[in-house]
Amino acid sequence: MNKLVIVFAILLVAASARTTAFTCGDGFQKSPNGQMCEPCRDTNCKNCAGDYKTCATCKTGFAIINGACVACPAGVKECCAVEKDSKALKAISCNDGYTLLGSVCVETLENCMERDPTSLMCKTCANGYWLNNVTGANSKNVCALGK
Repeated sequence: MNKLVIVFAILLVAASARTTAFTCGDGFQKSPNGQMCEPCRDTNCKNCAGDYKTCATCKTGFAIINGACVACPAGVKECCAVEKDSKALKAISCNDGYTLLGSVCVETLENCMERDPTSLMCKTCANGYWLNNVTGANSKNVCALGK
């Protein structure tokens, strides 16, 4: 009788394993038969839709435009489409060394407290620093240590 109980237990565990729900990791989706995980066609896709071609969510550093993942601009950590089905992107957060100004990431200017939203030049420096106009190809206002 013990052999019968053991065989029944093994069959029960095997049947349970076949019906146990599973989830697929990032970049994968269940196959049509639900038996395995298949990769999304877009390698930057975090979760793909039923056809494997359309992306539902993208990995960090990418945004969805027309179902595909598009890289965020330089300096941008997270971005999204300005409007549904828009090709324009707006920044949500910036990488180190960049500051979010409106919906764009601009290079951080050391000791700059306020930037002009149009020209992106520094308008106000931190206490103990003064505004020093730099001219030429890299013209920008920078904050220099007071004398």
